[in-house]
Amino acid sequence: MSRFVHVFGVICEYNPFHSGHRFHLEQTKRQATHVAAVMSGSFVQRGEPALLDKWTRARMALQNGADLVLELPLPWAMAGAERFAAGGTAMVSAMGCAEALSFGCEHGSAGDLQKTAAALLSPGFRETLRPLLDAGLPFAAAREEAVRRRFGEECAALLQNPNDILAVEYAKAILRSGAKLALFPVRRSGCPHDGSGLHPENRLPTGEPAASASALREALRNNEDVSEFVPPGCRAPLQQAAEELRLSGGMEPLTRAVLARLRTMPEAEAAALPDVSEGLHNRLLAAARCADSLPALYAAAKTKRYSHARIRRAAAAALLGLHEEDCTGTPPYLRVLGLNRRGQEILRRMKQTASLPVILRPTEILRLDQRAQRVFSLECAATDLWALSTGRILPAGLDLSTPVVTENL
Repeated sequence: MSRFVHVFGVICEYNPFHSGHRFHLEQTKRQATHVAAVMSGSFVQRGEPALLDKWTRARMALQNGADLVLELPLPWAMAGAERFAAGGTAMVSAMGCAEALSFGCEHGSAGDLQKTAAALLSPGFRETLRPLLDAGLPFAAAREEAVRRRFGEECAALLQNPNDILAVEYAKAILRSGAKLALFPVRRSGCPHDGSGLHPENRLPTGEPAASASALREALRNNEDVSEFVPPGCRAPLQQAAEELRLSGGMEPLTRAVLARLRTMPEAEAAALPDVSEGLHNRLLAAARCADSLPALYAAAKTKRYSHARIRRAAAAALLGLHEEDCTGTPPYLRVLGLNRRGQEILRRMKQTASLPVILRPTEILRLDQRAQRVFSLECAATDLWALSTGRILPAGLDLSTPVVTENL
């Protein structure tokens, strides 16, 4: 690779990959020559299995602008915005050859994002935040109000939209870690985050119809045609996965397993779940004893302070055997899920620059320390449970038997 090569990182789920994702990668490649995607594995931020297996999603990304796909390990993939951003940013930084982090957001100004991130990390901010939390405000609302009081409406406005919030967390992770990564925001357009329904009138700047990933998941599970909302190369894999019953049904197929786990879980173990505090674990255990469905479980455990997403993640973490101590620090390795020719070029550079071990084969994990092996074992278990959430039960051991995806090699 010459000194004129520019590697940008993106942090993503691609659940599933759609035209908006391709637009983002196209905009990124106006500045970057190579793009490395750090992508969630078998479970995602919402606390549920990904719609498609991670290797199919990696191939879709490689066909539409990504050059290298690395896996964001479970403890950071299935986490709130702060931990998700910290884990992904740490991996992009650990590559040692990435210049910038590219992401979509509603606001689109790197300077404003950095200003708001600095505000959240400023001395004394916690003292403004704590009374608002003590008054019973949910964390997101309390944080926004605390920023408004200390730093004004302009900063607070960047904590109102989902992708802006995540973008601020990226900026915060870079500031906190000292990573040498520039911010490259791409303004999001076309449809709102988590917008429901397929509406062809929602369009990207290219004129293509746009739909949110959540709307596409719902449509695919209902056997609706989504072809106009995804890149042409993604249509056949989606159709094939649907026909072969390889689409995940989310957490619903795992309902009995989740309830069984929570009904038999010792209180001390529940208290060790990630992001559980102030009695949430007790609420979760009590709710499981009478709930007859996961929506009923979430509703019974819900309070004004705890979001549905946080409760979903706690329930999924119980099933997956994930503990708070698993989520400390940053990811211990860089596992390659897929690559193309330009991805090979990034990989060659990383062999000289990476500050974490680069993993191409599962057996290479055995050379790493106990923490890395623990994280990989959690990943394997998550994929095995993902294989029980699909339309037909798939075999276990996919993490040990599935090779790295190669595209145009």
